[in-house]
Amino acid sequence: MNKNLERKLNTIAYIIIIVVEIIYIYVTNNEDNLSSDEANNLVELGRFLSFITALYFIINALLSYK
Repeated sequence: MNKNLERKLNTIAYIIIIVVEIIYIYVTNNEDNLSSDEANNLVELGRFLSFITALYFIINALLSYK
């Protein structure tokens, strides 16, 4: 993987992490205003995005190790 592509992918991963944090802060601050289903859906989306980001960093680490 060339440096430019890796830099772009890292930037995308960091943006996804920021979006996940915004989702968790939103759910935490609006617990009373959200229904249980809405909160669960948002948390599930946050977990999925976190998993994708973690998977990217693991794959990137394994490729860099070789």
